Amino acid sequence: MTDKQDRAIAEARARIIWGEPMDEVLLELQRYGLSAEECRQSMAVALSERARAMRLRGVRDCIIG
Repeated sequence: MTDKQDRAIAEARARIIWGEPMDEVLLELQRYGLSAEECRQSMAVALSERARAMRLRGVRDCIIG
């Protein structure tokens, strides 16, 4: 994997966590020459991170009010 592809994955992760549409993020990853499998893996990791962040935020909001 090239340095540009690594940066694209990091940017895609951030975009997913911030809630951008997955179709747009997927297209961006494909523009950097990532295979469909690499895109799926990167998206799965980012989605699980987003879900975790949202759960933590929900728990925090319930506790703090």
